[in-house]
Amino acid sequence: MENNPSVAALAGKLPVTLSMKELNGNEKFYRFSEQFPSRDKAVGEIHKGDIMLYDSSYVVVFYKDFPTSYRYTPPGHIENPEGLEEALGSGNVDIHWQK
Repeated sequence: MENNPSVAALAGKLPVTLSMKELNGNEKFYRFSEQFPSRDKAVGEIHKGDIMLYDSSYVVVFYKDFPTSYRYTPPGHIENPEGLEEALGSGNVDIHWQK
C-alpha cells in the first residue's frame, strides 16, 4: 500500500468484509457512503492487481490489464496477482480486507 491520506483513511475501516460488485469483466468495486481524501490522476493503464480509489468513495480491485482514460487515486497493488481473476470469479464477491 502507498503512504498517503487515502490509505490512512481506508486503513481506519479495517478489518472489514466488503461485498464487491462485478463491473465490465475486469474489476470488482465497493462504494463507501463517505468520501476519502483523494488525488486523482490519469493513470493511462490499469494492471492486474491494481487497487484504486475512484471518485473519492469507490474502492476498486482490477483483475485484468487494460488502457483507461479514467482518473484514480492509487492506494496500492496486490504484489502477486497470479490467479486473481480465477479467485474473484465472474460475479459479485465478498472480499475481506485487513492490515
